[in-house]
Amino acid sequence: MASLLNSAMRYFNTTGGADRCDEFVNQCIEVGQQSFRIKRFIAKGGFAFVFEATETKTGRDYAIKRLLANEKSKCKAILQEIALLKRLSGHPNIVDFVAAATSEKEGMTEYLVVTEFCPGDLVKILEARWPMKPLFPDQVTLIFYQACAAVEYLHTRSPPVVHRDLKLQNLLVSAQHTIKLCDFGSCTTKLHYPDTSWSAGQRATVQDEVTENTTPQYRAPEALDLYQNLPLDAGMDKWALGCLLYVLCYQQQPHGARLAILNAAYRMPQDDTTYAHLQPVIRDLLVVNPLQRPDLSQLLSHLETLVSPGIDPKGPVQGLLPGNPAAPRVAQQPPPPPPQQQQQQQQPPARPPPPPRPAAPPGQA
Repeated sequence: MASLLNSAMRYFNTTGGADRCDEFVNQCIEVGQQSFRIKRFIAKGGFAFVFEATETKTGRDYAIKRLLANEKSKCKAILQEIALLKRLSGHPNIVDFVAAATSEKEGMTEYLVVTEFCPGDLVKILEARWPMKPLFPDQVTLIFYQACAAVEYLHTRSPPVVHRDLKLQNLLVSAQHTIKLCDFGSCTTKLHYPDTSWSAGQRATVQDEVTENTTPQYRAPEALDLYQNLPLDAGMDKWALGCLLYVLCYQQQPHGARLAILNAAYRMPQDDTTYAHLQPVIRDLLVVNPLQRPDLSQLLSHLETLVSPGIDPKGPVQGLLPGNPAAPRVAQQPPPPPPQQQQQQQQPPARPPPPPRPAAPPGQA
């Protein structure tokens, strides 16, 4: 890791306190052999701050994420996130890693992570469209296909990587109009297989860890109730993908309460013809038992059959950013409005008995 982290002392010698983002803007910093000028502050989350910066020699824009830590455990987590991003970089639907830097000052360790700059924030794009201009079916399918492709890549690493915090907010639109998955701070390679031998203390410890690294609206049933003795593994990401697809189609979360998640109870508009071809995908993903959720490689193959002729599911998503046609090339029926509250609630499927415990990989419990 030492070779990965290069000096950024020019910045750390000139910046102010940890929360003074404005002072970082217009600063020139060096990360490795590259020099950057900070253009603007983009976002803040927890102890992370994201900026847009320009590489001074090429004029190319990049994103720089600044992370702060004052505990060894947090420093370790950040270093793991950097190493993971570097390992995953290169997939067409994952943000590209460029460089990283670290320094210590006044008891605080500060990290800079440079990645490709994606000009499109999918949440902001959709907030500007909804509810008057819902997504066309091919736009939904391409966004979802490319998100699934990124997640499938994580799950097929050795060891498998579980993102744990898949949500609309962690999807960006690249300069090439493709979808990019970002934010790998919640990722893990540690899988859990609770069974009747687990103590209450074990369950509470894992429950706290999962709760800290997931978002409530996208949290899977097995992550809410460990006494179901269901595996906590890649299945959690599959559930989150089901929630994501529902949101892309109907502009709202499928579940409104904890009990609804535990029972996989949600409303599906019965008269919808626009997204009807995607409803079976939602149903397959939003099932209580994670062992019954579909294999992502097979799901990707199925999604390829759902796009209109002539449209590449791996290609640019038209109509999200300036510079592309405002709508897909194939004329399609306008999407329906979101399902209304008075619509009859879909009956939850029968709760399956706890499945037999899968054989846990060595060293994972």
